[in-house]
Amino acid sequence: MSPRFPPTRVLVLRSLRPDTAGPDAAKSKGAGLYGATADKMSRVDLTVTAAGSTVTVEFVTSEALHVTTGGRPRRMHLERCE
Repeated sequence: MSPRFPPTRVLVLRSLRPDTAGPDAAKSKGAGLYGATADKMSRVDLTVTAAGSTVTVEFVTSEALHVTTGGRPRRMHLERCE
């Protein structure tokens, strides 16, 4: 990977609000921060969809790259921060 796109990045979910609910899925919209380090994070708008045991997170980076975790498996480490 190039230095411009380091392999480790951080996504911080700042807020989520219910958007729609269907018979098999619940969707939320929200806002967060995304970047390689705390000083290089930029604001992103998020869509989170939960269907059964699958959670999909979608957003567009400041470089206009579309990111989705539901399209193909990606290893994620999730932790709750207060």
